[in-house]
Amino acid sequence: MAFNPDPNKQAAEILFSCKKKPVLHPALYFNGAPVSRISEHKHLGLTVQPSLSFEKHITEKITKAKKNIGIIKHLNSLLPFLSLKQMYVALVRSHLEYCDVIFHIPPKIHLPPLGMSLHDHMEKIEKVQYQAALAVTGAWQGTSRTKLYEELGWESLSDRRICRRVLQLHKIVDEKTPKYLHDCLPPNRNVIINLPLIFKEFKIRTDRYSGSFFPNAVSLWNNLIVNFQNLPTFLCLKAHLVSLFRPPLKSIYGIHDPVSLRNLFQLRVGLSKLRHHKKRHNFLDTPSDLCLCKSGIEDCDHFFLVCPFYNSLRTVLQAKVNEILFKNGINLVLTSDIYLYGHKPLSVNDNHDLLLATLEFIAKSNRFAN
Repeated sequence: MAFNPDPNKQAAEILFSCKKKPVLHPALYFNGAPVSRISEHKHLGLTVQPSLSFEKHITEKITKAKKNIGIIKHLNSLLPFLSLKQMYVALVRSHLEYCDVIFHIPPKIHLPPLGMSLHDHMEKIEKVQYQAALAVTGAWQGTSRTKLYEELGWESLSDRRICRRVLQLHKIVDEKTPKYLHDCLPPNRNVIINLPLIFKEFKIRTDRYSGSFFPNAVSLWNNLIVNFQNLPTFLCLKAHLVSLFRPPLKSIYGIHDPVSLRNLFQLRVGLSKLRHHKKRHNFLDTPSDLCLCKSGIEDCDHFFLVCPFYNSLRTVLQAKVNEILFKNGINLVLTSDIYLYGHKPLSVNDNHDLLLATLEFIAKSNRFAN
């Protein structure tokens, strides 16, 4: 094999070690020329470091993703909601998920009430998706991450990495990857034919090893594959994982009114200009959650159903919504949830008209005007 003596193109050496004390290794020579030792190397877009922490790779991808979130913020008052979500997938999430099967660190499971916690690097990535969710919906900083994801129909990036590891293992099992990966699989624990493929799990001594691809993916696989009688197809397994981790999207029924939708999302997730929302989040300018009408706490129910400031607007709203319901043979008590989310038994067009009536009420109330 010919060796290129050009120092900018020649072979390089990088030593991977987790030891606290540096390990001394003799210099390498290739065709009489020394092989330079480097502290990091980008291979197929993945920056590797001696400690295999992938910190530099993650930082680089986060930086790129944040720049694109700025573009979404700039356009969120101009583009349809669906376009903003597509921009997020193409311009933000694609960076955050590049090589995530490799650098993923599984969350730690704690006893109640601590629940589950993410590794610092994984939490940094999750915060970027949270910022993107704020940019897409127009929600305020401090909004519940869980509520935002439920509105958008997004699973957490940690859950997505779990799914992607399991799906990658399926490709390996199905021999859709190079043979050397298939050779790394542990033996099948099931000796009876036609039973689910259950692997013998790896012997684990450290948390770092347990979080690496094969030990973690095999453990996840064994827990999930019991839901199938035989090896599922890739698409069948993917659909099952989506059903487990992805929350159902809360629809806006094709409405394109970015400014009004921003107010709608803020009301849905429980952090808006309403005094009860602000008081609950400790806004300094809202010492009380009592409405200015002095007749009750200003929450969504009060705003849509009770507040005397909007009686005339409310009469119009109720008439429009009742007309839609009666047309479909539905008779029920109107609630703030119906105004905010529509009514599932209704058609898409009827829910579209219902939400439009709600947005008109919100706009004419001037309660959320800048």
